[in-house]
Amino acid sequence: MEKKIETILLTDENGNDVEFEVVEKVLVRDDKYLIVSSIDDDSDEAIALKMEDAKDGNCIFKMVEDEKELQLVEAAYEETFEEN
Repeated sequence: MEKKIETILLTDENGNDVEFEVVEKVLVRDDKYLIVSSIDDDSDEAIALKMEDAKDGNCIFKMVEDEKELQLVEAAYEETFEEN
């Protein structure tokens, strides 16, 4: 059975739609994060996005820029591989 690739479509600062593959979902304390990688980019670079609920019921994704928060997300991401 093939594993279905989950993707999200985000809009960049120039108004262009960019498709990302969801690499992993992680939980740090009570906050949810997505580790994503651009489908159009050949690099192995991943981005951490914090998931927040919007007032309209949708989800807002914010890029994690705080170094300490990013380290916590990276540790949680690495921990998922140690468990498997």
